[in-house]
Amino acid sequence: MNADEIPRGSRFGYRIIGIIYRIIGYGFVSLLARFIVFYYYVFHRREVESSIDFYRAMHPDADLSIWKKMAWSQFKSFTTVFLDRFLIESGRQDRFSLTHEGLESLTDAARERRPAILWMAHLGNWEVAVHCLKKFDVPITLIIGKYAGEQVEALQRAQLKAGQVKVVIVQKERDMGVMEVMKALRNGELVAISGDRLFDEDQQHLNVSFMGHECRVPKGPYVLAGLTRAPLIPIFGIRVGKLAYRFVALSPINVDLSKRSEREATMKITAQECFDRLESMVRRYPEQWYNFFKYWD
Repeated sequence: MNADEIPRGSRFGYRIIGIIYRIIGYGFVSLLARFIVFYYYVFHRREVESSIDFYRAMHPDADLSIWKKMAWSQFKSFTTVFLDRFLIESGRQDRFSLTHEGLESLTDAARERRPAILWMAHLGNWEVAVHCLKKFDVPITLIIGKYAGEQVEALQRAQLKAGQVKVVIVQKERDMGVMEVMKALRNGELVAISGDRLFDEDQQHLNVSFMGHECRVPKGPYVLAGLTRAPLIPIFGIRVGKLAYRFVALSPINVDLSKRSEREATMKITAQECFDRLESMVRRYPEQWYNFFKYWD
């Protein structure tokens, strides 16, 4: 898999929807979104087929009608989560009903200036997860890959910066801003990074098993954790109802790379543990998996 296969919205279209949202409100845009998701489901066959492939892997004993139904639910779910972003962008985060699980471990780490790497995936709404941390005064540095030709993501990053979230933009793996990130971790800060998606074909990777298939995943989070001795903490922002989300922080995973001869094996074991936890979460919330491309090689 690579980032160029990920579908992206139009910056102009994104702005238009935002304007309509601010003038008319959530209800009308929610209705409009039903037509948008129908259009994408009918005419964007590559994304639909990749979605069906994913649910085929999750439920190999089901039939095509079930896989198509799950893909349709996934597209509808993504549209709803996409619309929820406008609340964050318009400064109306107070409309969200937020519950949390494991948040105390992060607030304690921030207060005691203990570094941690927040391992994120494209399950649920990661922007809500970031908002939840900011609401509880947990400062973070967010590492985001700059995909070729992206448009909508550039707007989202500007809005994150405006919300006092420190953003490190990654163009290529060699431009990871390693020094800046290492400094943040050594200063006892929390750094959030995506662990489920490669942003560069040449990016260093590890192979893990996910849903019974092998896939390539970024090595970066495990290298950072090993070099700084900061634990990895998987986090998710799961939609549990209309304008209702649950922030979930799982138990930390330590990465010990002190034995040079065992580093690769240690990182692979750690990556597999992260993906085993991710798979458990995906099986609980299958419609909130938002990787619309061929996930396996």
